[in-house]
Amino acid sequence: MKNRNLEFEFAKQGLIDGLMVRRSTWPLGHFIFRQVPSTIGKDIVPKMQSLRTSVKTMFLQRFENGCQVQAISYNDQFAYVNERNMRMGYSPSVSDTMADDWEILE
Repeated sequence: MKNRNLEFEFAKQGLIDGLMVRRSTWPLGHFIFRQVPSTIGKDIVPKMQSLRTSVKTMFLQRFENGCQVQAISYNDQFAYVNERNMRMGYSPSVSDTMADDWEILE
């Protein structure tokens, strides 16, 4: 551990800086990170395993109908990862933001 017993504002800065953080009360191996903002071009959308066919179809229809942006953009998302490397979306709760048990992982 690089830093321990931190308030959320310091954990948040760690996330902004590209570090992984966790609460000391979480099970070992669990952490969060900030997903790198990215743009996925329309040619990649049909190949995306993380999208259902109906969602892909909707995006492709938008591209074909002249949508100004011919891509999908991801920005400012937190991901929670468990010990089995399952990634889930994460939004801090009020308890998380008020806690002082955050740790920055190296």
